[in-house]
Amino acid sequence: MDTSFDRLRTVLLRQGEPDRVPLGDIGIHQMIKEGFLGRPIRSIADDVEFFATAGYDHYPVEQGLQLAEAIRGKAMHTVRAAYAVESSEMQERQWAT
Repeated sequence: MDTSFDRLRTVLLRQGEPDRVPLGDIGIHQMIKEGFLGRPIRSIADDVEFFATAGYDHYPVEQGLQLAEAIRGKAMHTVRAAYAVESSEMQERQWAT
């Protein structure tokens, strides 16, 4: 799939209509990315490769606010569950409330 940050920029800056709706996401679990690539993700380059290969028009960058203790303590809670259909491995994920 053709990827282009210009497509997303066109939408965000309201500079016309892109050739298609930009594809994006703010977060994808490591297990899904590794399954898609068929190998472990060990570097930022591997992570960027996933987003480009999967057809995303941007690479999500976190600002770190969700890591601030004041925010985590008041707005986040941890859930432990088996999220993957193909695995019974228990994982912890954090969700904003």
